[in-house]
Amino acid sequence: MKLGVRVGAIFVTVLALGATRGTAEDPARAAEIAERAKEAHRRNDWKEAMRLADEAVQLDPRNALAYGIRGAARFSPGEFVQAVEDLTRALELDPGAGSWRVIRANAYLALGRYRLAFDDAD
Repeated sequence: MKLGVRVGAIFVTVLALGATRGTAEDPARAAEIAERAKEAHRRNDWKEAMRLADEAVQLDPRNALAYGIRGAARFSPGEFVQAVEDLTRALELDPGAGSWRVIRANAYLALGRYRLAFDDAD
């Protein structure tokens, strides 16, 4: 019976470790990946920028740059609603990031949300 309990405990431990793999926060790694996302965005590689920014957000949900880059990358192919969501989160984390506000204003314009666009531009 003791062997069964040990095997059961090991199984539960393995499951717990597997469930948390990939969800651990790593702000330093997230910052590095967010910078790579920024470079991909500068090359107009929207898919790569979004992929890298997604990865950075998973590693650090408080990384404003990752949200901002992902929002900007989503704006470019016309994913305006998602762009607004990401850019809003980026601004919540870093209210002084004026470039995210400008891109969000343009996304609001594209969505016909003129008052919100005006508020961002003001």
